[in-house]
Formats: sequence, structure tokens, C-alpha cells
Amino acid sequence: MRQPKTSHKNRDALTEGPSGEPSPRSRPLGLRDRLFSARYALQGIAVLVRTQPNARIELVSTVGVITGGLWFGLTAMEWCAVALSIALVWTAEAINTAFEFLADAAVPHRHPMIGHAKDAAAAGVLLAVMGTLAVGLIIFGPRFLALAKPLFAG
Repeated sequence: MRQPKTSHKNRDALTEGPSGEPSPRSRPLGLRDRLFSARYALQGIAVLVRTQPNARIELVSTVGVITGGLWFGLTAMEWCAVALSIALVWTAEAINTAFEFLADAAVPHRHPMIGHAKDAAAAGVLLAVMGTLAVGLIIFGPRFLALAKPLFAG
């Protein structure tokens, strides 16, 4: 028997097991399910960019770094470091944003523990950005210095 279609809001709902307790899906996810999952993930990226000012800064930075990498002709290993750094920052931002949305929904009024949790999540983003800046300075710093050297030569 075919399972009923689920809406976006309850797409991840658990099915009921034999004794009435929640259990994981009874059927494996097919290609269509995977495509819907990808669509939801892309919607999540759109929510990030639309609602988070720092995500917009990170988007501009990502485009700038990729453009700079293409212009400078980064090596494969440098591209690996840049790609992982970009992914780390975007992942941290997504987790932080999801955490903030959930915390605001669960406890809409100010609560010191929620504030501490949000601060810790934001610290994770800051640490990811600091690591990414270090990678960027190591990879791009010497190249920019080489470009600037003729400007400062007498």
C-alpha cells in the first residue's frame, strides 16, 4: 500500500511501530525523496541568505575568494583548503541559524540559558571564520604582497 503524501511541515514525521511507538520510515528513501531533500536544503540556504546579514557577507566573501582563486590560479591543495574553509563557515552559520530559530520558537522570551547557548553557537561561527581567515592569509597573502610590491618600490 502506498503511503500518503506528506506536506513540507510533516515530511520527516516518524511512522508508528507495531506497539504504537514512533519508528523510522518503513521503506527506503527513493530518488524522488532524495530530490525533495535536496530541494529543502536549497530552501534552507535561501533562508540563510534572506534572513541572516552575516550570511550575505559570507556569500559575497565566498564569491570573492572563488574569483580570487581562479585569478591567482590556486593549486589543487590550495583549492581543497579554500573549499573546506568555505564549507566550514557556511556549515557553522547554518547550524547557528537553525539553533537560533529553534531556541526562539521554544522560548520566545529572554532566558539567560538560551542567551548563553546562542552565544556559544555564535562563537562557533566566529571560530570558523577566524580559521578561514588564517587559511586565506596563508594562501592569498603572499600573492597580494607580490602584487603590491611594485607599488611600494622606489
